[in-house]
Amino acid sequence: IEMTIRYLPNQMGLKLRKFYFRYKGAKIGKNCRIFFGSFLFSKSRKVDVTIGNDFHIAQNSKIHIGERGHLIIKDRVKISSDVELIIHNGRIVIGNNTRISRGCTIIPNNYILNDLNVTLGDQGLDCGSIIIGDNVWIGVHCVILNNVTIGDNCVIGAGSVVTRDVPSLSVYAGNPAKQINM
Repeated sequence: IEMTIRYLPNQMGLKLRKFYFRYKGAKIGKNCRIFFGSFLFSKSRKVDVTIGNDFHIAQNSKIHIGERGHLIIKDRVKISSDVELIIHNGRIVIGNNTRISRGCTIIPNNYILNDLNVTLGDQGLDCGSIIIGDNVWIGVHCVILNNVTIGDNCVIGAGSVVTRDVPSLSVYAGNPAKQINM
């Protein structure tokens, strides 16, 4: 049934996908559009997801959320196709008027790697948060990792890997992302 809802076309699909998000426990504002192939994956029926008004998520984008994951998307946020938000136990907050381009991955969880003699799974996860401010543009194929805050009115250049905080009113690009002059 979930796969059928995910790929239903036209208005019927838009309505059923919104219904499914709400069934999973998400709070969704007005005029939200969840396009063909986009979906909310969770084993739990009690997800902590709040989505504001005028939210659009394009084709084949995915939100993976664990039982202790938190997602807040504010008003007028647009997410392009093939974007993944992966929140095991961390938190993502996306501010008003933010645009996330195609193929981005935003993941506030990272393996702890303190001892090379111990397997990754046995060392646990660092489940932090990612906070993206208002009026931010994240370019195509960016990766944003845990414990990062991106300030208001920023641009993150295409293909960037953001591993550190980005101050407001700045442009960052590269791997790892660094401030560039305009």
